[in-house]
This record gives sequence, structure tokens and C-alpha cells, in this order.
Amino acid sequence: MVRKMKVSAALLACLLFSLSACDMDLPTDPDPQASFGDVLINELLASNDTVNQDPDHGDFADWVELYNKGTTREDIGGWIISDTGASWTIPAGTTVPAGGYLLIWCDDLDEVGVGLHANFKLGASGDAVTLKDGSGQYRDGYEFGAQTTDISIGRSPDGTDNWVTMDPPTPGAANAASVSYGLFINEFLASNDAINQDPDYADFSDWIELYNETTGDIDIGDWTMTDDLTDPVKWTVPSGTTVPAGGYLLIWADGLDDVGLGIHAGFKLSASGEQVGLYDQSSVPVDTLTYGEQTTDVSYGRLPDGSDTWATFGTPTPGASNN
Repeated sequence: MVRKMKVSAALLACLLFSLSACDMDLPTDPDPQASFGDVLINELLASNDTVNQDPDHGDFADWVELYNKGTTREDIGGWIISDTGASWTIPAGTTVPAGGYLLIWCDDLDEVGVGLHANFKLGASGDAVTLKDGSGQYRDGYEFGAQTTDISIGRSPDGTDNWVTMDPPTPGAANAASVSYGLFINEFLASNDAINQDPDYADFSDWIELYNETTGDIDIGDWTMTDDLTDPVKWTVPSGTTVPAGGYLLIWADGLDDVGLGIHAGFKLSASGEQVGLYDQSSVPVDTLTYGEQTTDVSYGRLPDGSDTWATFGTPTPGASNN
């Protein structure tokens, strides 16, 4: 018995010339979690009951957030976003700003108003989202399982390969910390001229204060800190470092990366605005923030300690309560 089979022109050429060349040219399906280019699927909410309302219809629809990690505005008009059952073409002229976000409502409406509305809904029991450019080239995708109402999943930090659950979600904004140890970035001073001196070098360095609201010491040895949320492992906290129960730890942000009477991080803070992040041993964010321009000798911190409210302090309180 002779079996017939179809041979593509590309495969026939490979057979005629070189098998090693075939190995490079044969197409493969992309990893569903892989990404290509600067515009990425950054966060999604597949079961929205109370988080944020669609500005066009006033209901709580599912959504997908795109993020542009590049340095230039990206035109994604004509790109295609899909779930497992439908595909939707993004309207011409749609752009994602450099370092910015775009929310697409997944509500099966297929329209454009104040917001963009795709022609599919996300499956709370599990689904997959894919993003392709106007030529059909795969750019990004994410496959997820059963979701919890009002809890999103997203990259943390933005644009990285680390996906976590987020409560609360952050539609159209930087993705927030995903785990709670009861440990916070509680206060920092990004322009220190005369407030408090570093005990090792007697200069006036910038600093970051951590606060432990729990009743037990927290060992943060081998955790990491950064001033760039795209690089969470910029500096590693020395082994054996602890933050005492109900207490504070000051870390000098002076770029020195050493330990003396104080702990010195391998980065400095920028007074013109920057980011600060604290991550555990698995590079899961514990606490992160993005701040704007700072005033010399005026710190910025949580008030009261460990709360979500931030305030400026004309009299900074390094190593002591902000209250």
C-alpha cells in the first residue's frame, strides 16, 4: 500500500538541499507566555463586579490592559487582540504612549466610545488572550486558569515575565505589590543636605526606611531592592538583615553597596522623581512606589506608618514613627 502525502515547497527545498537548513526554517508555534516587541499584555481582569466602571455604559466589564515598555509612542491601529473564541481588530489611529497604558474593555460590544470595546468577553473559568500586529505577527499572549472576582492578574513589575495576582487591580496604572509580609517602604529622603548623617562616612546621603508592622522580626537577607522597577534585582540585601517587630530599618541609598554601622545600597535615589521597590527572595514584589520631584531635606512617607496615605515631612523621621 502506498500512502500519498503533501509536501510543501519549503519542505521540498529543505529535502533537496540541506536538512540543517530545514532546522532553522521550519515554523514553530510561539510559547503562549512569550512576548515580542515593546507593547505587551500587562494585566487583565476576567471577573469584574466592583473594580472599575466602563465609562461608556457604566457597567463593570472585563478588561485587558496593554503596556508600552518602550521609549516612543506605538501605533497599534490594525493590530488584533483575541481570546479563545473571537478576534477583534484594534481601530486605526489607536496608540499606546511610551511607558503608558491602554485599557480594552472585553464586553462583546465591538465598538468605540470613550473606551475601546472588543467583540469578546474573558472567561472567568480560564481563557487565553493573544496580541498580534497588523501583519499577523504574534506579539504577546497569556493563558490563564480560573479567576477570582475583582482580583486581576498581571506582570509585576510592569513589562516583566513575572505574573502575579493583584488585589486591588491597577487598570491603566503601574501594577502594585502582590504579596504582604506586613513590611513597607515607609519613608524616604531623596535629597538630603542637612537632615541626618550616614554613621560610616559622615555625609548626608539619601535613605529609605522600612517598617515592620508585625509582632515578629522579619529576615530580609537576600531580598532585593531597586530604583528601577524593570530591574528588581539591582541590589541584594545582605544576609542576616532583619527588620525588628514593630520597628524600622534605615538603608542608605548612596551607591556604595557595603555594610558598616549602617547598610548601604548599590543605588542612589533621584530627587527629580524615580521608583523604589522591595522584593523577596523569589523576586516577588513586597512593596513598590513611583514618586515625583522631591524637595531637599523634606521626606516622603506613609501617614500613619504602613498606611496607604503618603505625606511630605518637613521634619523627617528616619528610623522612627511617622505618626
